[in-house]
Amino acid sequence: MLNTKKYLSLTCSFFIALSLMSSKVSAAASTVRLAGVDRYGTSVKISQDSWNQSDYVVLVSGENFPDGLSAAPLAKKYNAPILLTEKGILNSETLQEIKRLQTKNVFIIGGPGVISKNIEDTLTSLNISCTRLYGQDRYETSIKVAEVVGSKNGAFICSGENFPDALSAASIAASKQMPILFSTSKFLPSNVKEYINVNNINNFYVIGGIGAISDNAVNELKNVKRLSGIDRYSTNAAILNEFSKDINFNSVYFASGENFPDALSGSSAAAKNFAPIVLTDGSYYRAKSIIDSNNESISFVKLLGGTSIIPDSLVERILKPSKTLLGYSTYYYPGDNASYNSLVSNSDIIDEIATDTFDTDGYGNLSGDIPVDQLNYASKNKISTLAMITNNFDGDIAKSVLENSSNRNKLINNILNVLVANNYKGVNIDLEGIYYYDRDYLSTFMKELYNALHSQGFEVTIAVPAKTRDSLNDNWAGAFDYAEIAKYSDKIILMTYDEHWSGGTPGPIASINWVQNVVNYTLTVVPKEKIVLGIASYAYDWTSTGEKADAYGIQQAYNIAAKYNSTVKWDSTSKSPYFNYTDSSGVYHTVWFENSTSIGYKLDIINNCDLSGAAMWRLGLENSDFWSTIALRLNK
Repeated sequence: MLNTKKYLSLTCSFFIALSLMSSKVSAAASTVRLAGVDRYGTSVKISQDSWNQSDYVVLVSGENFPDGLSAAPLAKKYNAPILLTEKGILNSETLQEIKRLQTKNVFIIGGPGVISKNIEDTLTSLNISCTRLYGQDRYETSIKVAEVVGSKNGAFICSGENFPDALSAASIAASKQMPILFSTSKFLPSNVKEYINVNNINNFYVIGGIGAISDNAVNELKNVKRLSGIDRYSTNAAILNEFSKDINFNSVYFASGENFPDALSGSSAAAKNFAPIVLTDGSYYRAKSIIDSNNESISFVKLLGGTSIIPDSLVERILKPSKTLLGYSTYYYPGDNASYNSLVSNSDIIDEIATDTFDTDGYGNLSGDIPVDQLNYASKNKISTLAMITNNFDGDIAKSVLENSSNRNKLINNILNVLVANNYKGVNIDLEGIYYYDRDYLSTFMKELYNALHSQGFEVTIAVPAKTRDSLNDNWAGAFDYAEIAKYSDKIILMTYDEHWSGGTPGPIASINWVQNVVNYTLTVVPKEKIVLGIASYAYDWTSTGEKADAYGIQQAYNIAAKYNSTVKWDSTSKSPYFNYTDSSGVYHTVWFENSTSIGYKLDIINNCDLSGAAMWRLGLENSDFWSTIALRLNK
């Protein structure tokens, strides 16, 4: 690469972090589908999976959600399954399950208008004692259940107007023996408030954002912690992250976030062993982050409902070994928020960031500003962080630090200090322009760095120039012994971009055949699980005057094409977009860039060759289509 890096260069580094299910899970965990012909049959299957016998059963409506959502803590207290029933009659499958369990006591949640007296009579005729818990509305019913559960540990406050948030909280509340109380969006019902005051409850988890339960509704409560996300899936993730240290991830339950019955039935089974219920649908990235971060603990993945509820294809995407995505981030001047804004907008897809922050001199010293906002946001959202170390493309700097053992040790110690001080998870080495005769020194440095950092639990990655063969005397890539470096790196990031660079002649930034050839060679000397493919998110604009090309982001490329009424064309050989235009001064321009279509072909290479993932330079240069393609084409 060239000296335009401080504006657009692309070094790629990346490590598998915070995904949802690694290869360890997919290889070791058993997948169990618990499904009947309908929601009632599914509740029976869930019961059969977790109970051989139970003195108690909690019976809730399978037709109306409000009353049943408060039932999980009750079921936990009595080690009881939750079974669903229709309003007027107890179907034969549910009845047989109650008999199989040798049940002596049934809690009926809801009044006769929800679960009829006929069902109660059927149970009592079998010498089963029935206790009906209900009130005038869902809010009072939640109180009646809470009175039996007890509230000495505090309470969960959930919306009584919709079901997803309560479903996310149910198994956790049950495991902690904290009742679920309902609130409206605007105010806490007076009877709920009275119950809280009478019982002197002073510890609360409020589930959902202010749209679900306003601050005003809970402003009189003591010791309140709100757990929420932008939607039901991120709220589910927030809850599980909050209690991750207490949750037993041996079994993980998946349930649809689009309807309530299966998750409701599953909440009692999950609570039995303090297992999580993960809500899934199109937002499988959030589910994936939960699983991957706990991959070594998972033995069973239990799917609640049939394939129409949780399709096999969705399960495959979640459980398949993840391809991770690293985004390079920059902070070149005060107020430069492009990378930060991109990180925030796309945090569901980004697994890791590498901050282009630190430069070394020839003596092992480091300088650079810390991107505090980026690091804080990444930490709060469980996105891993790497400190990127550069030499500003200066071969003399690299020579000075690599050839001198004292300078190498000083640099390694300074890197370690930076990682510790700023809570980085690892380092990305990006030394470029290294003289080919320093090849052995670079390998030695990586070995020393790896040994020093790995003992402290840090990740070691390196960005390497793209090449299709090993040429020892090559001025750009000769110093990089892929095979030797790979021994002392967790990830090798291929800089598969700048095939045509800003100081050269116009052409594709990364033609597809060239990228494939680089990968093909790399696979002969580096294990595939260590290979990360670099992808570009920028454009080069060359002029007919021969000046160095300008570099800018994808959307700007489209804006310039529109400004000059130029048609964006497609080169079918390189699989790259380009256009030409003449500016207002009469200068002819040729623009090549990467877009959502061109990177799709690169992502296919990652998937087809089973590489570790992708790394993009850089956050803030891409457009929305770019991210949509990553979401669809990268096997995350």
